[in-house]
Amino acid sequence: MRTELEEAIRDRLAKFWNAGIRGADFFISAIGPAVGEFGKYSKVMRPDGCEVTVGDLLDEARSIVTAFALEQLGLASLDGATRFYVLYRWAYAEPESSFDDANKLAKSVGVELDALAGEFQLLDRKGDKVWLPIFSERLGRETRLKMLQNALKEGALATRPKIDQLHLALYLWEKGDLETLTSILGQTGVFD
Repeated sequence: MRTELEEAIRDRLAKFWNAGIRGADFFISAIGPAVGEFGKYSKVMRPDGCEVTVGDLLDEARSIVTAFALEQLGLASLDGATRFYVLYRWAYAEPESSFDDANKLAKSVGVELDALAGEFQLLDRKGDKVWLPIFSERLGRETRLKMLQNALKEGALATRPKIDQLHLALYLWEKGDLETLTSILGQTGVFD
């Protein structure tokens, strides 16, 4: 069923992509083909014997849409945190969204929202809302800036998500710190 589901969704996505449909509407466009494939069977079972629920189907459809969009944007090989950031910006016009929507997007790229908020300090969460700051807002906070500056000093910036590298480079460019910016570009392999 996975193969048929992916073929049906990708066929429809290609048409919608070519028609210029983007953002949240693009994600929603996969629901019809997914339900159409799912509806062909009275029951769909996983290899472990558990029945596939409608929620499972929608999660799978979201993953297929995410992979397709990342391929179209040329970003499929990026790390999960960076894929999340780029897709979030692409899908939502505003920096704020519901926790549920952001969590579904995070899962579709293989990352946990709590890790994005905690370990990566990529977003803020307050109640049932999530806010994704732009680079200047994100690094305008001392702890976030220090985290990336320490990684740079330790020679470990290249191990951080690409979005961290990009945000720090943009921040330094804006501040006019071209010496440190050059160091970042060298440490992350831009000059290779």
